[in-house]
Amino acid sequence: METRIEKYREYRRSIIAGGPLLKTQIETSLKTTSKESQLSVSEQEAVFLRKIKRKEMIGTITYLVFLLGIITPLIVFGLILF
Repeated sequence: METRIEKYREYRRSIIAGGPLLKTQIETSLKTTSKESQLSVSEQEAVFLRKIKRKEMIGTITYLVFLLGIITPLIVFGLILF
């Protein structure tokens, strides 16, 4: 099996020599090859991920309530003024 550097060197030599270009097959399969993607999530990791998700949801809800609390009085005040 050739390394990428060796393939690149051959490619450059063929360009310089004016010969035919090398045709290399490119791997296009979508299967996962990393070990991390094949491992299942442990129970502790699942609990930790749920806590993170819950904190994100609470943060988002708090932000939206804060915005609603600011925008609603501004709209009411604007309607009262005009």
